This record gives sequence, C-alpha cells and structure tokens, in this order.
Amino acid sequence: VNDQPQWNEPRWGLIAILLIPAFSWLINSITLSNYGYSQMDRIMTSSKNAWLENPVISFNNQEGLILGNPETAKMIIVEFADFLCPHCKDASPSLELFTKNNLDKVALIYKTYPRDGVCNPVVGHKSDGLGCKLASAALCMKDRNLGWETHHWIFERQDSLSISTFESQFDQFLNEKSVNPEEVKTCMNSDLIFERIQKMAKEGEAGKIQGTPAIFVNGRELPRGQFPPILNSVL
Repeated sequence: VNDQPQWNEPRWGLIAILLIPAFSWLINSITLSNYGYSQMDRIMTSSKNAWLENPVISFNNQEGLILGNPETAKMIIVEFADFLCPHCKDASPSLELFTKNNLDKVALIYKTYPRDGVCNPVVGHKSDGLGCKLASAALCMKDRNLGWETHHWIFERQDSLSISTFESQFDQFLNEKSVNPEEVKTCMNSDLIFERIQKMAKEGEAGKIQGTPAIFVNGRELPRGQFPPILNSVL
C-alpha cells in the first residue's frame, strides 16, 4: 500500500506550470553569474557557430524518453547520457525545464548511453553492469508510462546506487508505483531491451560523441548544450 501523501494533482500541476519560468530564470541567472555576461556571450557565439558547422545526424526520434512532441517541434533536443555520469545529472534539470518552458516549440529525447561495454558495444571497457541495469530499467518503465519518473528516481539516488543495492531499492520504487517487479525484471533481462540499448549506442557512435552528456539540436551536436542561455540562443 502506498502510504505517501496524495497531492491534489490538478492544483500541483498548475503550481508546477507557474514555477517553470521562475526556475528557468534562476538557472539562467546562476549560469550567467558563474561565467559572467561577456564571457557567456562569447561562449554562446562559439557554441552556436560550432553547431551550425557540425554535420546533421539522423536519429530515431521515437526511441528514448520523450518530452514534448518531436513530430511538431521546431527544436528537437537529443541527449545521450549515462545515468552514472555526474555531469548528466547536473544537465538534466536545465534541459527538462527549458523544454517544459517551450513545449510548443521544443521536444527533448533522452537516449541512454551507458559507459559500459557490458551493453554498449561502442565502449571498449566493461564495468560492473550497473549502468546497463539503470538504462534497461528506464526503458522498461517507459513502456509503463513511468520512464521520466524512473529517470528522476535514478538521478536523485545516483550517489547511493550500486550493483549490490540497486535491486532492493528499485523493488521498493516499483512497489510504490504498484508495478509488478517480476514483470519489469523480465523486461530488463530481455534481448529486446538489450538490442534497444545497443541501437541507441550505435546512434551515439554515428554522432561521434566523445563523452556524456552529448547534446544535439536538430541533428547537429551543440557544444555546452546543457546551458539554458545557449539553448535560448539557438531557439
């Protein structure tokens, strides 16, 4: 039984919508204060020029965690990220808030890119497989309309998750969401999920990404694309 407090969803949804511009302004202000206006202006120009010169890569806009509507969006952000990457965790709030604040024009697609050769053939070394388990968990939960909630849950616990503790923590999360753990585990261990992760890794290889997060806008890689001022400049 879920014993967490049940919020009034319409009321909290309205509050969230009203707060999005404020959060966006706050993130922009923090970015500008850290870099300075003149330096940020140079960075924006450099990033935008590099973006314009980069080749266009074709991605599958229906695979990954999707926020917004890629079919109608004028600006499609594709992010390749590893759930164990601290920089990816830092980039997540700004990318999501920027997208939510511009949902009439922008769509965000989060593509899993574990830096672990256990499931990612592009990466040369193998690790303990935790990154692969997290990627498969997010994709299996996407199929249950809980992909973004799982995405947030993982990043919130990034520092405490390990290969030995993940299963028990994830089971608790599944129970809170009234999801059958055995069904999800069957999905996570399936060849289909493994193939989906591999296909996204191959997309990343086509984009010649050097690290995570790697951010593309309309098929072109955008350097420093996690910064709202740069995203606004491109928009």
